[in-house]
Amino acid sequence: MRIPKYESRGRVTTDTPGRSISARMSFRGADAIMRQGEATQTALKAVQDFADMRYEMILETRLNEADVAMRDGFREIARDLLENKRLNALDGLDNQPSEYDTRTSTLADRLRRNLGTDRRALAKFDQNFNLASSNTKWSLRDKFDDIIQARHQASIKSKVDQVVGAFSNPNASSDELPFEIADVQAMLQRAADKQLINPALVAAI
Repeated sequence: MRIPKYESRGRVTTDTPGRSISARMSFRGADAIMRQGEATQTALKAVQDFADMRYEMILETRLNEADVAMRDGFREIARDLLENKRLNALDGLDNQPSEYDTRTSTLADRLRRNLGTDRRALAKFDQNFNLASSNTKWSLRDKFDDIIQARHQASIKSKVDQVVGAFSNPNASSDELPFEIADVQAMLQRAADKQLINPALVAAI
């Protein structure tokens, strides 16, 4: 009887023991992992892009709301100043800030707090606020010039009426009359020097 002859068909390999032959013979598993990783990166990028877009939309919304509140605030300030007619409304006196500057500064601080801390949004807001403030103050100049001039003329008239009334009394002493007249003339001259009244009126007195 002949003994069967066995021939080995094995081969030398460096693959890790225990791995399936199909996995060792193909890179399809690695390709699938790579494709899964690319899909994950794409998904993460889409999420980040949406977050960025949402953030920009929030900033733009806050800027729009600040712009509306800013313009309402300027209109309210202008209305109040014109109603009160204070002489220092636009220009400070005695080293004190004007009422306009104080109120607009308070308005800006409140609106900036509502905007948050984003530097781009704050810079854009400051630019818009400063421009609107300059335009509002400029538009009030002519109105307050008229108010100041009317108050000044009224003060001169009150002084003249006071002198006339005091010395219209027959029993009044005339000793102080030259001083009172000189005081009125000096007041009129100062007004003429500042172009607040016609200099010809002073010369005619």
